[in-house]
Amino acid sequence: MNCSVCGNPLHGGRTVFRCDCGVLAHAHCWGKHIIESHEPPFTLGTMTRDDVFVPNEPVQEEGEGLFGEVSDEVRDEDKE
Repeated sequence: MNCSVCGNPLHGGRTVFRCDCGVLAHAHCWGKHIIESHEPPFTLGTMTRDDVFVPNEPVQEEGEGLFGEVSDEVRDEDKE
């Protein structure tokens, strides 16, 4: 059987992740599968020395998309 992400064989005795969607993947391919296939919402940021997470950008609402909402004015300009 092969990894659904990279296509290389899954070897017996090694750690294999099985996703709820049915995909089998190597441990080092697991993150790539989650990010590319399931696209969970996430926020990039940094940790302070006081162990506080500080987002680099404002937190996006679910379904807002990477660039936020596009105004109607921009859409009208694209049509011209």
